[in-house]
Formats: sequence, C-alpha cells, structure tokens
Amino acid sequence: TPKTATRRKATDSKEAAQTDESDLNMEQAKLFFHYCNTHEIDECLRVVVAEECPVVMKNEQILTKDEFFGAFRDCIESFPDLRFEVSRIEKQPDGSVICSDVMVIGTHTGKPFGFGPFEPIDVKDPPVKIRNDPEDVQLIFDEHHKMIKYVFLTQGNLSGPPGLYTQLGGFPVI
Repeated sequence: TPKTATRRKATDSKEAAQTDESDLNMEQAKLFFHYCNTHEIDECLRVVVAEECPVVMKNEQILTKDEFFGAFRDCIESFPDLRFEVSRIEKQPDGSVICSDVMVIGTHTGKPFGFGPFEPIDVKDPPVKIRNDPEDVQLIFDEHHKMIKYVFLTQGNLSGPPGLYTQLGGFPVI
C-alpha cells in the first residue's frame, strides 16, 4: 500500500543517514591513524579530535587529550619512524569505531626516552626496534564526526609508554 511504502522509504532514509554517519566516522578513524603515522599532530587535532577527548581504560580517564598528544609527541622525538599498524577498523551500530590489533612500531634513534618520573634511556647501538602488544581501541565520535573519546578495550604488558620503556630495558619484562 502507498502508506506502507511511505513508511518503508522513511525507514530506509533514516537507515541510510545512519550508515552515512557511521561511514564518516570510519573515515575519521582512518584519518586519525594517517595523521598519527605521518606525525601531523596539529592537523590531527584540528581535523579529527574534539576540544575534549579523554583517553579511557577500564571506565576511568587515564589521560587528557593534551597529555595523550604530549606523550605522543615525546614518543615521536625518541622514535622518529614511529607508526601505528591497525589490522581492522569496523564501524559499530552506535556510530563508534572499533580498531583491532593496533600496534605501535618504531626504532629508538632519536632523543633519550623516558616518561613520568622514570629516567630517560639513551639510544643503544644498534638501536632498539620496538613493537608494542596488540591493543583494541574504540573511537567515539560526536555528531560533527570529531573524536570525543579514545577507549582502550584491551591492552597487553608491552603497551603505551611503559611498553616502550620496558622494550628499551627500563623495566623488567613481566
């Protein structure tokens, strides 16, 4: 009937709009990792990341956006070839994006690396190549397709700055 067809069109249009929104978030997730891999942090912050974007693990904020990107800039100075490898990027029904098996890879050829209260470790000869444990992360976006939250879903022992520090010999491997 015409009434049923109209309802179906309205439903199809709403689903198409949701699909387009999710696709835009997928593109933003890919752009996030592109800018991180090309070390274009300012562009990443301008184009992809919202004004407030906490980093969350186990439902607790562990870093602010400024702390996260500050630590990332420090890592780039110590690991000039630092990059993210992402196995899968999948959109979710809620519009968020799950990035699976994200690994940070690089070679310690830059500045000595330290973080927090821990003493920086000098570059060794030969330089140490690092590969963090795979992590799964969820990127949550607002209605303007700006990332508003970075959530660690899974994390290994060799993750984040502590993982880099451990691989350089700063902490014992657990």
